[in-house]
Amino acid sequence: MAVLETGTIGDHANAIFEQRLRPLVAGEDPDAFLAIDIISGDYEVASDDITPGDRLRERHQGARIFLRRVGDEAAYTVGGGYQE
Repeated sequence: MAVLETGTIGDHANAIFEQRLRPLVAGEDPDAFLAIDIISGDYEVASDDITPGDRLRERHQGARIFLRRVGDEAAYTVGGGYQE
């Protein structure tokens, strides 16, 4: 399994999203879940939070997966709720 030199899994996932994936998922539902394998750069989108990670692990056994929404950096909110 590859080792990350610096930063967090979230840092790497957000860099992959901004540099490569944003235009590829622009037409997807913004509430859909986006799983990003930060090692391969591969990704999956689904309406639930389990399916995209399962699909990635089928293709990449050692995947390091970051889950977010297509239209938001966070997959979920904790605490006081979501504010726009």
